[in-house]
Amino acid sequence: MSKAQEFGQKVQGQTLDAVRKAQDAVVEAVTAWTESAGKIPGFTTLTNQFPAATEVIDSNFDFAQQLLSSQRDFAARIVAATAPKATAPAVVRKTAPRKTTAAAKKSSAVRSSGTAK
Repeated sequence: MSKAQEFGQKVQGQTLDAVRKAQDAVVEAVTAWTESAGKIPGFTTLTNQFPAATEVIDSNFDFAQQLLSSQRDFAARIVAATAPKATAPAVVRKTAPRKTTAAAKKSSAVRSSGTAK
């Protein structure tokens, strides 16, 4: 593994650790807030009017996953479009039939009949 790859993996690991720590702190804060809010009269009745949080999360993450998959496919197609193409056999071009002039027709008639007209 190259030093650049090692460095990249180290940065990714540190980033994921920092994100996890921040997420843990947010979960603790939300838990405390929810416990306090749950003591407010009518709070549960109000929150029950909304869709379940897990349904919203699943729906949005499913969409995000589809979008990310689409972006990965797009990036792969861009890379493929910039890659050198293998040498293919020459393509025979079809050309329109040539228009013949009166002189060419006369010359052709001479050759086919063997006599001049």
